[in-house]
Amino acid sequence: MNKNINTFIVVILILTPWFVLAWQDNLVLSGEGKLRFRYVEANQDEITGTFGEALKQGLSMRQRFDLSGDFFLTEYLTVGGTVRISNEDSKDMLGVPDFISTKAVAGWWFANLYKKPFDITIGSYETSFTPLTLMRWDQDDNPLGASGCGCQVAIGGISAESLEELKQDYRLEGAFAKIEGGIGDITLLFARPTIANEDTTYARHAYGGRVRLILPYSRNFSTMVIGVTGLRVQDDVESVDQATYDPLQSDVIGLDINLPLFWKVSCIAEYARSIRDDNLFSNVDITHAENGIIAGLKITSSDILEANVLYIQLDPYFSPLYRAISYAKNRQGFRGAITYRKLPIFHQLLNISLYAKGLRDIKPTWNETITEWHGSLAEYLVGNVAASLRVSNNWRLESSYEYRDTQRTDDISTLSIETIDEQTHIASFSIAYEFTLQSSIILKYQFIKNIDGTGQNDYNAHMPVLEFSFKF
Repeated sequence: MNKNINTFIVVILILTPWFVLAWQDNLVLSGEGKLRFRYVEANQDEITGTFGEALKQGLSMRQRFDLSGDFFLTEYLTVGGTVRISNEDSKDMLGVPDFISTKAVAGWWFANLYKKPFDITIGSYETSFTPLTLMRWDQDDNPLGASGCGCQVAIGGISAESLEELKQDYRLEGAFAKIEGGIGDITLLFARPTIANEDTTYARHAYGGRVRLILPYSRNFSTMVIGVTGLRVQDDVESVDQATYDPLQSDVIGLDINLPLFWKVSCIAEYARSIRDDNLFSNVDITHAENGIIAGLKITSSDILEANVLYIQLDPYFSPLYRAISYAKNRQGFRGAITYRKLPIFHQLLNISLYAKGLRDIKPTWNETITEWHGSLAEYLVGNVAASLRVSNNWRLESSYEYRDTQRTDDISTLSIETIDEQTHIASFSIAYEFTLQSSIILKYQFIKNIDGTGQNDYNAHMPVLEFSFKF
């Protein structure tokens, strides 16, 4: 038996170089890497970073390198894979399935059939639906178009140990299919975001789909689109005998529309209903079903001007597992953003953006549990201004300032101590040298000043960062 295995290995080693040479025109290799040095100096041991992550004092180094290969078997069929070398923890990596992420080496593969109108993938794939159903990050909720070093809304859930970039798509593994037609498209997916790990995690499955109708009504290059989305995420209670948490099931169904009105103005809206059961073993626990709404106006003028103003309401128990991270539940209010690109100044091109969001609790909260008998509501305000100036073909300057304010008073009806009086100022500046369109070195400095009116959590923090990234 061992002799046969050894013979097989020898044959593979002999044939592999011949195979690569014979099919080299069908093989495409690509790579992407990032190396970040960050030093945190503060007047307390632990602070809250730009994304709500916990940062500790001192120097840290994080690196990630992805090497990918795509092999074109035929004109329509492609197989490929990626190997990642990183010193990140798997729990901090939002873009890769848990079961292939380790602190040393990770890998994933795919097989894709693309022949119009079909796009079918087995293995790993990236996809997103809508902000309230399936999306890592809503780009419209964070105007990154003007500056990459600022415009970061306090969201939480991002680890300081990660090199994650906030983008719309999740990376999942399973099966994905998209069919495009003359009046729209249909997307179906199955994924397993987590596999079973005895005494730790249940196997988790996600499946759902999205239908879009693209109607023949358009104005100023904006087309009327209506979408219907549904997604279920469910833990498999049979996968392990016992885990460290209760198994859950999360369902969400949504309806969204983009309706051109006049000039460059469109109406955009999304409604979603979430049904959540946080313990499939219990018939006593309440299954919560509540709603999320985003609605407003958007202005788009070619690639120069983008602006939007939206009303946002996410009910206290609206909690689909894979909605956009930046949308917090139990909040309602308004958001506005404007980005203007390619503004000529000093013979250079300047990009600027303004962003503001004001929200308020719908119901009082206490230790993240909705409690009817507490009477005080928290108010949240975020404002940001950012600018990016291209000095030359290779040099780019960016800066931003962000202000955050959270307020809540004591509940006089119950005499509960609930006061929050916190303001945060974040100033960022960076200078980047771009070797190519995809490779650069960035020197960034960020200053964070947190003022706690209760006198419990004041701090100043200085964070220089040196980051090198490349693609080929």
